[in-house]
Amino acid sequence: MKSLSVVRQGSRAALLLGWCVVSACGGGGGRISPGAAGIPARTQTQHVSVSLSIAIPQSSVGRLPRYISAATKSVRIVVTPAAGGAFAPVTVNCSATCDAVVDAALGSNTFDLKLFDQQNTAGNVLSQGSVTQTILEGKANTVLITLGGVVAKIIVAVAQSTIGSAGSVAVTVTAQDAAGRTIIGAEPYANPISLTDTDASGSTSLSTTSVTSPATTVALSYNGSASFSTAVIGAAAAGVPAANVVSATLSNAGQVLKVAVAGNHLVDSAGNVLTLRGADVSATEYVCAQGWSSDPYGGAPLADVSTYQAMRTWHINVIRVPLNEDCWLGINGVTVGGTTYRTAIANEVSAAHQAGMYVILDLHWSAPGSQLALSQNPFPDQDHSPAFWSSVASAFKNDPAVIFDLFNEPFDYWGTSTDHWAGWLNGETQTQYTTGGSSNVTASWKTAGMQQLINVVRAAGAGQPLLVNGLDWGNDDSGWLAHAPSDPAGQLIAGAHIYPGQGCSAASCWNAVYPALQSKYPVLIGETGDNSAAPVSSFLPAFLNYADANHWSYLAWTWDVWTNSSNVLITGWDGTPTTGEGATYKAHLLTLAP
Repeated sequence: MKSLSVVRQGSRAALLLGWCVVSACGGGGGRISPGAAGIPARTQTQHVSVSLSIAIPQSSVGRLPRYISAATKSVRIVVTPAAGGAFAPVTVNCSATCDAVVDAALGSNTFDLKLFDQQNTAGNVLSQGSVTQTILEGKANTVLITLGGVVAKIIVAVAQSTIGSAGSVAVTVTAQDAAGRTIIGAEPYANPISLTDTDASGSTSLSTTSVTSPATTVALSYNGSASFSTAVIGAAAAGVPAANVVSATLSNAGQVLKVAVAGNHLVDSAGNVLTLRGADVSATEYVCAQGWSSDPYGGAPLADVSTYQAMRTWHINVIRVPLNEDCWLGINGVTVGGTTYRTAIANEVSAAHQAGMYVILDLHWSAPGSQLALSQNPFPDQDHSPAFWSSVASAFKNDPAVIFDLFNEPFDYWGTSTDHWAGWLNGETQTQYTTGGSSNVTASWKTAGMQQLINVVRAAGAGQPLLVNGLDWGNDDSGWLAHAPSDPAGQLIAGAHIYPGQGCSAASCWNAVYPALQSKYPVLIGETGDNSAAPVSSFLPAFLNYADANHWSYLAWTWDVWTNSSNVLITGWDGTPTTGEGATYKAHLLTLAP
């Protein structure tokens, strides 16, 4: 297991090594109307014996359920004598099979009649009744108990889900009687409920499941079909009127998640203003190229939904995934590249979507010519970066929950253009490049400008938002507005990286640069950080408060289990925070709406 060392050189991160790894009773209303006119006057010595005769109609479905409440039900019976006379306690005579007894005399003229569920020898509930007759004083009364619980309606409820690929979703199936009371029981009717489901195209896309008892939650499998967008789940049961069968729609939240630019802010699929607050997840930019692991994640659980569910407990709603252009394209001798690497990235994106999170895909490491991409270079290279973005855009063009971050941290130490911002926008010639080693290589190579990369992404048919970072390792946006790229889709986001000690790491600089820029474009800070060991500097709380006050989106570097002293959020994949940056960032996010 290797360790990772992250060194901030001025305003950049240099990765040097690899890392390690109802009604409460069944009664029809509870109160029984006395036939007052038929109750004769009584004397103090008169006692009334009430005999109950239970009539149970034959059931067409054979077995009936009980109501959802305690097994023993009661119906309050009130007998009102004529002329307001007193009424002595009542005695009830009932055969053993009717399972009805007087519970207690609650007053001279009030008592509770307990009604017990009848069961057959198999333990299935046969009946639960409600008293419907008036009890008359001075005579033996026949009290009919009518059956409740005949299934009249099936209700299907689908739990909110963030499924974006193969998985399962909780589905609750409930049966109701004609009065709208929820019914449970071992066998509420002759046949179990059958769930069926179809996707938007009309074909079955989820598993069909039988539910043997109402009010039961089942897991409905989802096969991850690319054509799946919504599924209608319907329930059917023998003897249930078709008009009363309720269907529910399950939406594939991986497709429902959507981010877009509207004016100078981000919006979600419903058009609501969206603020992204998240974490960078480092690994996929370097493990694939450094040669020490055949696992593109380097042993990290980056394809596990649980990793991103842990982030959600911090109120994180977006991750940024750094990519290596050589690994994606499978060139220049990478250890893990081509289809294997692309599949790993797709799995990571899918896992994040399943946890309800947006994803930013970032061109992090690149290199010109035959040089293996092992570090951050000044600008995207003409040799591979356009091809990289054409391929990535094609792969994810149907995923509206991603943002494309065109280039990690542009800087211009060796460019031949006298206007750095012109080189940033349109490309130029560079005289050196980095290899991740102790010295740079002197060579002439062509860069790709931000405008060219935008054009490439749009030519691939992708309409997602594009994050464009400024100069000086992404920390300088002072010339961004004057050199703003053109996007036919109108989906540009002004990006920056802001760490303590950089040239633009204080409110005075932010106030000078961003109001004009933000009047036209959303602002997203793709990286920020601080000391991992407590205490953090004064920078991080000041930055977070400023960002929230100015409606910036932002992400912190990095959600990884590293031992570095700076810019690490967690000590465990369960989301245990570091004592400095992690604890501070988590506490701040928890004060905000998820």
